[in-house]
Amino acid sequence: MGSRAEPGVQPDIGDPIVASVGVISDTHGSLHRSVHEAFLGVDHIVHAGDIGGEMILLELETIAPVTAVLGNTDRRLPGRSLSVIAVTRAADVGIAVVHNVRDIRSQVPRGVSVVVSGHT
Repeated sequence: MGSRAEPGVQPDIGDPIVASVGVISDTHGSLHRSVHEAFLGVDHIVHAGDIGGEMILLELETIAPVTAVLGNTDRRLPGRSLSVIAVTRAADVGIAVVHNVRDIRSQVPRGVSVVVSGHT
């Protein structure tokens, strides 16, 4: 979602708030080692389902906070309250996360400007 400002440099009044978001989906229990390098410095990660287990989320959380949803191959994860749709914000932009875009139907949640989906 854009580039990051240089450390210690304050944006001018009126400059947009910038955040970087790592987007991933369909890991199916395996996180390629290149993900750590690709997500280096991101402010937030969204995982659009078919996670494949708790270990994937725990590993991603070592990089940045994670918003995740259940995919069609996922089961409930103990200690986590994941659903098929989640809404988060980054740089004051509403982001809806779903695995299958059909799960959001024709009604995008209020305040959402970006929809991230996995599956296909």
